Amino acid sequence: MLFVDGYFTHTAYSSDPKNFNYAKGGPYTVTTNQLAIAVEFDTQKKENIGDTLKFLVTVKDDKLTLDIDQQQMVFEKIDKGEEHLAGL
Repeated sequence: MLFVDGYFTHTAYSSDPKNFNYAKGGPYTVTTNQLAIAVEFDTQKKENIGDTLKFLVTVKDDKLTLDIDQQQMVFEKIDKGEEHLAGL
């Protein structure tokens, strides 16, 4: 999952067996405790394209927690994006 320059992308894949699951993304905004994503592409649920998806979100330390369909998903930041070619 990437949040860069106002644009969100999320790609999921399986490592065993190696398999592409889905990718989705689009411009995003965050207000207080809500993440809103204007979906430009979604290989899993094409009906989401053109919609704005909204999720409850909290950020604490290096962890982002999303409340999706009453289930919490926690993502941990793995780098600060300061290395060469970061975000390119």
